Formats: sequence, C-alpha cells, structure tokens
Amino acid sequence: MLTGLRLSQFRCYTEHTLTDLGPKVAFVGENGRGKTSLLEAIYFCCDAVLSAPIKHAN
Repeated sequence: MLTGLRLSQFRCYTEHTLTDLGPKVAFVGENGRGKTSLLEAIYFCCDAVLSAPIKHAN
C-alpha cells in the first residue's frame, strides 16, 4: 500500500509531499490543478517497483 509520495520537479509540481495516505484516497480540485499529474506519479512509482527484477536469496 502506498503510504506517502514525494514529488520533485514533476509536471506542475516543483516540490510536493503527501503523507499519511490511507487505503482509500480521493484527489479533489479544480480543473488544471494537478490531479492527473498525481495519478501519473503514482503510476510511474508502481510501474518501477513492479517491473524491477526480483532478487532471490541464495
């Protein structure tokens, strides 16, 4: 589960930190305020984690 997110120089965000995210989160705001950018950042983080090679213990 994603519990926090720190953005730096990502799309419309120069620096932004989200903390204490729970199991259900809603992003609400006016058009053009960065809601989709937050979702893209989460997607990129999850994609990087899921596509990383699995390291097996020997």
